[in-house]
Amino acid sequence: MTTTRDNLLRGSGDARAGLLLLLYGAVVLAWTVHGGWTGSAPLGDLLLVLVDASVPAPPAYLGPYEWVAAAALITVGVLGLRGAPAARGGAVLLGGLLLALSLRETAGLLDATYRESFFATGMGRWALATRVLGLAVAVAVLVLTLSPRGRGASRPEGREPGPPEGRGHRAAGVLLTVQGLANTGWFAYNAHLLWDAGKLGHGGYVRVVVDPTVLADRVGYGTNVTFYEAALACALLAVGPLLVLRPRAARGAALVLAGILLYVAVRGVVALGTVGEFSPYLQEDAAVLRLATLAFALVTALVTLTSTARAADPADVPGGAYAPPAPGDHGQPHVGAGR
Repeated sequence: MTTTRDNLLRGSGDARAGLLLLLYGAVVLAWTVHGGWTGSAPLGDLLLVLVDASVPAPPAYLGPYEWVAAAALITVGVLGLRGAPAARGGAVLLGGLLLALSLRETAGLLDATYRESFFATGMGRWALATRVLGLAVAVAVLVLTLSPRGRGASRPEGREPGPPEGRGHRAAGVLLTVQGLANTGWFAYNAHLLWDAGKLGHGGYVRVVVDPTVLADRVGYGTNVTFYEAALACALLAVGPLLVLRPRAARGAALVLAGILLYVAVRGVVALGTVGEFSPYLQEDAAVLRLATLAFALVTALVTLTSTARAADPADVPGGAYAPPAPGDHGQPHVGAGR
């Protein structure tokens, strides 16, 4: 608690951004609790859908991407309050995603039909207030973490950057980039299937990402899963190359992405247990490719988590600042050491 208070009083941009992210994460969790309290779906359904992608999520409980986003917001918020340098990258990533989500919903409110459906449930005012709060939090977090003043106040005096990063970050960055390309490919494939079936016009699947009026099927707070799938693919393609080129700057964002990717992949693996006989399933080329993508996502998430967490900045630990070796010191004990 002392470290958190000191970070806030010192004017740390990371600490203040962490407090805002923690606040918004709690708001998202409150929507889930409210949905369970007022909805007809039992709590057991929520616990089941948390780990099984084959079970559709009850609308009142939001969806898996909202749940993992809330967990990421709270985790990064706590790390930011504690002054962990890695929290900055995660805060920038979450702030950017939250900004895109808030702008998407704000643009949708310009449509009269969407406004009517938005407020039809009686929770529209609260949902609107949540979106406005999300927009304010996103802008504030990005300003606090990206401005020179916020960056300069985030590291206590006397603590230098950590040692040079190893090759593990480069490998993780390449894996994240490939995973982003795979996710983009599946996004295009799903868009083609819907267009071919006549369910959405040409480009309609892409419009769902930026225009909430295309599928106005909300109940209170929530967003179509297509937005999150596209956002995850874009984030992977942005963070992956950055992790290769500037690993220290991208480490926090990579950790957040790896955690989200791991959760989504684990839910997919659990869903495979409901397939039953695999032989008919594996006869379809698309099913085999989906299975391969799922396995690759698991590997990517685990490699990224282990490589980035193992190379944690020593400044993350109080008193653990990195001290570069003195000139001429090659790790040999000094004469007279141990006397």
